[in-house]
Amino acid sequence: MAQPRSRFDPRVVRSRNCANAKKAHRAALHRRSERARDEERRRRTEEWERTLMLARASRVVARHNAEAGALRLVSTYHKMLQHGYFAMDIGHPRTIEIQDFVGSVLAEDMITPEFIGLKTFMQQWDFLSRFHSEVDFRADRLQLFPMEGAAKTYPSLAGRDRDEAVYVVKSTGTTTLRISRLTIENIFPHILNDEQLVQHLIGKTYSFNFTIFSHVSADGVIFQMESRVDLSSTLMTLVQDRDAATSIIRKAAILPSGNLSLQDEVRDSQNTIANSYL
Repeated sequence: MAQPRSRFDPRVVRSRNCANAKKAHRAALHRRSERARDEERRRRTEEWERTLMLARASRVVARHNAEAGALRLVSTYHKMLQHGYFAMDIGHPRTIEIQDFVGSVLAEDMITPEFIGLKTFMQQWDFLSRFHSEVDFRADRLQLFPMEGAAKTYPSLAGRDRDEAVYVVKSTGTTTLRISRLTIENIFPHILNDEQLVQHLIGKTYSFNFTIFSHVSADGVIFQMESRVDLSSTLMTLVQDRDAATSIIRKAAILPSGNLSLQDEVRDSQNTIANSYL
């Protein structure tokens, strides 16, 4: 009967050493594999973080450009229309330039509380300009209100990316108009029977403050506008009579928005405005 080998037997020692070496080798391979997996996870994490950082930076740059573009667009609008617009007079300074500019930055179906459509909008400017002998329309301050992801809340942007931002630009300033007989005949016709008052007003200027909110889409198009003007103080100064001024304002063809009620399609507050600021 064979005797068990002693654990100090060289053959037993070699076998045990071999087993230990294999075990150590497997452990080393496992550690190396773990380190490789850890390194791969770290590399992927860093790559993902870099991608996120670049995406965030890209969004910041895009947002900054869109915000600056909205402010620049509204500023240019005010400068272009500073002295009014005459639709039928292509010889008038900047008429063609204004038409081209407005046609490129205002939506055809733009909406205001009083009317819808670029055509009516330009007719409003034409009436205001033709029925006064001078127009001076100046914005003294622009303020931006970014609305992230607001496109989905505007019916007129229903076909757009619903997560797009909308940039609302608030303009405040002063409009100064010089009165002509056409002003009286078309905007204040109820005082035509008072020739003394008519003669007193012709040639005078009246100024009023305005507030306008222009809603600008992410691709730089004004698709919605709302406005308010205050005529009370300037007319009271002109006629020196509070009751007369109140009567003139109440019967005038000027709506609280500053739009003229000279067209059948223009009526005060007839349209619902999304995200109204007024």
